[in-house]
Amino acid sequence: MARDPFTIRVASAQGRVLLLAAVGESVAMAARLSAMSHSRGGQFWPSIANSVSFQNPGGDRLRVGATHYAAAQKQFGGVIRAPGSGPGSRHAKALTIPLGEARRNAWDAADAEDAGYRLFREGDTLFGRRGKTKRAKAVPLFLLRRQVRQKAEPWFPAGAALKAAVAEGIRLYESRNGGIR
Repeated sequence: MARDPFTIRVASAQGRVLLLAAVGESVAMAARLSAMSHSRGGQFWPSIANSVSFQNPGGDRLRVGATHYAAAQKQFGGVIRAPGSGPGSRHAKALTIPLGEARRNAWDAADAEDAGYRLFREGDTLFGRRGKTKRAKAVPLFLLRRQVRQKAEPWFPAGAALKAAVAEGIRLYESRNGGIR
């Protein structure tokens, strides 16, 4: 049975939309898995992974990206300044860079106090003492900085990983639709 040109164009456009959706789904999944592979047990990287989505804004285009406030910062690196402006910012005058025990335990200042440290500042360092006397040993817990340069920690698939995700999306489309039409 012969199909008219309009029906063929509609079927072809529908096939492109389904193909782009399969590729978008595959690239978004690869991005989520890549973000999760950076996790060290907290909620930060899972929240980046959960913010990844894809859109087909029309035509032969596809957008895959993340809406997390720090996704681009992690991907490309850059300067972080105090006071912060993102979600969770405490508008502090300085960033607290963990040292020693605070670094090993991934503490912020509140965590150090919860662990029994009384915090005090000397110069650009935040020290902690356990115990009630001034003779208790002071331990440097945080370095105080107005700004730091964060190195890029690329997490979004690129190069061979991106090509593999696109190829997987095409395979997914073919398995759902019996090949490319």
